[in-house]
Amino acid sequence: GFGQAAAGARAANIARQRQIESMYSEMMQRFQPGGAFERRGLGEIERARTKGVGTEMQQMISSGMYGTTTAAGVPRQWEAEVGAPARLRLEDIMQQRLTGIQQQKAGFLERIEEPYPDYSALMSAIMR
Repeated sequence: GFGQAAAGARAANIARQRQIESMYSEMMQRFQPGGAFERRGLGEIERARTKGVGTEMQQMISSGMYGTTTAAGVPRQWEAEVGAPARLRLEDIMQQRLTGIQQQKAGFLERIEEPYPDYSALMSAIMR
């Protein structure tokens, strides 16, 4: 009867709510330190370092400056001017994204007083 249908709908919505919570958790993991976003960002910074230092060394070789002590400072200079600021930006972006997702998840959970009786009410809790 009606009670059984309502219980079934309620169970389905609890399951959907759990799925949504787990989706938020996965998104949060992506932006945690050591997560996929950081690994990709650090990989890009490392590739830029290899390319930037290599280009600078090539220019020194072609201008006859390679044997000098200046060449030894190229990686350090790249790190100071490009590497360190890029890593700080990456950390900042990660923190912003993580905070945003945490706020969204908290807002979603806050809007759920009890499991929703219908799917559209559950979806509107996400969209609000």
